[in-house]
Amino acid sequence: MHTPELTIHFLPMPGNESARIGVVAGKKIGPLAKRSRWKRRVRAAIQSKWGRIPIGFDLVFVLRQAILRSDYWKIEARVEELLTRAQTAAGPSGSASS
Repeated sequence: MHTPELTIHFLPMPGNESARIGVVAGKKIGPLAKRSRWKRRVRAAIQSKWGRIPIGFDLVFVLRQAILRSDYWKIEARVEELLTRAQTAAGPSGSASS
């Protein structure tokens, strides 16, 4: 699932009673300092939505170049959108529906 600014990959991890989250930024985002700054911003947006994260999943957020034209509030909205879509895809019980 993706938006212009972010892509999310998620995988169910049966037996896990928590969620693991990663944030990845490729070199297309810019030099190391710039990539780190954008990753911190995305992690802050994820932290503000912590209650929406499906339990028992590993999630990886991949930053895309369009994120460079976004402010924090837009990033937060995109994180919310992706988490909602991930919860829908995971099913009502929080586990992946096959």
